[in-house]
Amino acid sequence: MMEGTDKPSTRKRQAIHWAPRILGSIIVGFWLIAMVMGARGGGLSLNAENVIMLVLILASTAAFIIAWSHERLGGILLLVVGFAHSIFAYFAAGRNKAFAILISGVPFLVLGALFLGNWSRSRRTLGTSLIEEEPKE
Repeated sequence: MMEGTDKPSTRKRQAIHWAPRILGSIIVGFWLIAMVMGARGGGLSLNAENVIMLVLILASTAAFIIAWSHERLGGILLLVVGFAHSIFAYFAAGRNKAFAILISGVPFLVLGALFLGNWSRSRRTLGTSLIEEEPKE
């Protein structure tokens, strides 16, 4: 009877575990494709704005890769990169500053928060999950 109550809990934990990874793959993939298509189309020149954006995209990708296995460190890095994207978007955008921040910075801030939430949740439940997994005699 306890096994029936464990399945939804296990599914929920798995969903919470995989949500930032799937969402992050989509977000990072979008930015990498945008960067490659911009470079491939010849529209990418080496001015300061493009170099900063390139560095931010590569830093975001690296932070996401780190977060995949080290949720705490990667989550913190994603928050830092998200703030950097937001600041850059604010100064680089013309009239639609809020929209630019929403598109470029907020997704990484959300990802960072999700990874940190995952890490925090796993730290809290670590003691109980170890107790639950002990073999019964």
